[in-house]
Amino acid sequence: MKRTAINFFAAAVLVFGATAAFGQTASSTNTDNVTATVAEACTIDVFSLAFGAYDPLGGDVDANTTISIYCTKDMAPTLDLSAGRTITNGTDNLTYSLWSDAYTTAWTDGVAVGTSTDPTVAMTVDVYGRLAGSQNVSAGSYAGTLNATVNW
Repeated sequence: MKRTAINFFAAAVLVFGATAAFGQTASSTNTDNVTATVAEACTIDVFSLAFGAYDPLGGDVDANTTISIYCTKDMAPTLDLSAGRTITNGTDNLTYSLWSDAYTTAWTDGVAVGTSTDPTVAMTVDVYGRLAGSQNVSAGSYAGTLNATVNW
């Protein structure tokens, strides 16, 4: 009986040992770098400054707009607006002024926009315009452009 127990034990060791030796899987790991470079960038949404009806015999006409700017996270851009402050109809020009608040601070370029926290969330700047009253112009439709430039 001793011999049978030893043979049984030896057979069990061979079976379980062989199963462990042949049942294992092998693996290899390789670590590679994954890289990207994020560029600083900003965009400006389309905006419009519409004064509506103007009566040259009346007073000032005010209008305002909001400029939306989107930038890469953690950027702190500034905003410039084009210097030409006229809208035209043929040879007649209506001049207007720009303000950075409700007509108490004249617009100056380099207005701080803020710091971007998310490129999908707009930073906004309110711009106020004023057509001075009593300008000597003909009747008709007047148009022009106002260029906004974001700097970083």
